[in-house]
Amino acid sequence: MPDTTPSKALTRQSVRQMRASIALAAILMPRVKDMRAAQEQLLDETESVSKAWFARRHTAASTGAEALQQMGAVALSDPAAALKVMGAWQAGSMGRIAQDLGEWSGLCVTCANRTLTAEAEAGRALIEDVASRSMMPQNTATDHATPV
Repeated sequence: MPDTTPSKALTRQSVRQMRASIALAAILMPRVKDMRAAQEQLLDETESVSKAWFARRHTAASTGAEALQQMGAVALSDPAAALKVMGAWQAGSMGRIAQDLGEWSGLCVTCANRTLTAEAEAGRALIEDVASRSMMPQNTATDHATPV
């Protein structure tokens, strides 16, 4: 039956690779926390824009219903008044759409800015961490015997 026990050199190499993975995880973990915080900020910003959008949609529906009632009341007797009511509702609706577009483009710029800033800060901190760790003395075990 063949010998299936791993060689010492293979075991040492596996341990070194595992140490490198653990060291990398220790370096990257604070960066993951930074990125998560940036995502939380983006989520909060998106939530506030969404709430404002739904509030404007609610206003559009209620003012639209009011405009239809007013137009129905005067449509046969005074079509010009009905058109005036419709024009006023449309003007308000266009204003709400302009607000939607303005907030949406502002959200896109904010998200891009925060994401790029967070990535740049995380990259800078990662470089600083790696640089500070490379300055530290390391245990340099080898697979070969050290001559005496």
